[in-house]
Amino acid sequence: MTCAVIDGRRGGWLPGVMTKSRSSLSDRTLRSVMWLDAFLSAAVAVLCAVASPVVAAVGLPQRIVLALGLAAIGCAVLLAACGAVTGVLIMQRMRAGRYQLPGLRLPLPAAMRPPIGPEDSPG
Repeated sequence: MTCAVIDGRRGGWLPGVMTKSRSSLSDRTLRSVMWLDAFLSAAVAVLCAVASPVVAAVGLPQRIVLALGLAAIGCAVLLAACGAVTGVLIMQRMRAGRYQLPGLRLPLPAAMRPPIGPEDSPG
């Protein structure tokens, strides 16, 4: 029984070997979505940090307050979509047997860069 299951023909639902073109496309998509996620997070933080004191101190008209609220909700929806896409792409990578994130080329000091791929791992 075990031999038939292990050595049997693979069905279409089992993960196969990913080709290089699909792999690099997935890596590029993951990098771009993660960067977009970072920029949208910064935009929401700046929007909230700047708009909240202005609205509280100046007392802007209701239309402007509504527009700022809708902009914050729109950014939150885009952040949720980026998170969903990132999650799906990471699950696809793990299903293919690749458990490390692709190199994201983060502009961080050397001490703050996490080990990303096999070439960066210690030991």
